[in-house]
Amino acid sequence: MSYFIAYVDKEEDERKKFVAEFDSEENEFEIESIDPEENPNVEEMVEYLLQLGVDALITDFDLTKGGKVNYTSNDLIYQLRRYRPEFPCFIQTADEHKAIKVSSDVNMVYTKDHTVDEPNSKSEKRPRPIDPQRVKYQIESYRSRIQRWQDELHNLLEIPIEQRTAAQIDRFLELDHNLEYAFCGELTIPKSVKEDLLKGNDKREELLDVAERLIIDIRKELDDSK
Repeated sequence: MSYFIAYVDKEEDERKKFVAEFDSEENEFEIESIDPEENPNVEEMVEYLLQLGVDALITDFDLTKGGKVNYTSNDLIYQLRRYRPEFPCFIQTADEHKAIKVSSDVNMVYTKDHTVDEPNSKSEKRPRPIDPQRVKYQIESYRSRIQRWQDELHNLLEIPIEQRTAAQIDRFLELDHNLEYAFCGELTIPKSVKEDLLKGNDKREELLDVAERLIIDIRKELDDSK
């Protein structure tokens, strides 16, 4: 299994260093090294990342210093997760104190200083160097959650409409919403709208067809990422 990672950093030396650190004999990682100056607008960068189809984002903390980039690492992660909620994201930094202070999630923050093995005595929140194994676990956990939802929804779709219980229909709506939200974020159709569709028999098959196509698209995206 391979893992496709985007690494965003303004410094070419840091990008080369990161690729070297994640290189392995097993060729587990494919790294897309990205200079944020090539996509200085956050919407453009998010669109580029979505088009790439990466499994995780690792970004330098300070993207705006001395350049034309108009977004921080936190901005980039926030905007990406509008479309891919809970997507695996990590921040690497040489300024750990500032990053921890302003980050929305301190657990995403890792230091670029690979001489650090333990938190220092002054702050137990000091980040450790990023571990490739942790990145793999995060990606696999993200993939597995989506796969479980997909499999359960597929099984529900196999049940004839007239045989579905109210509980199964509720679960169908929940799974359909989870999957659509995982891939569409804020563009997801509200669950209440789908509930109204299910109340009308003439629209029920239409909704089920949409769900089936969603499963097919998700299965293809998951297969392409392996």
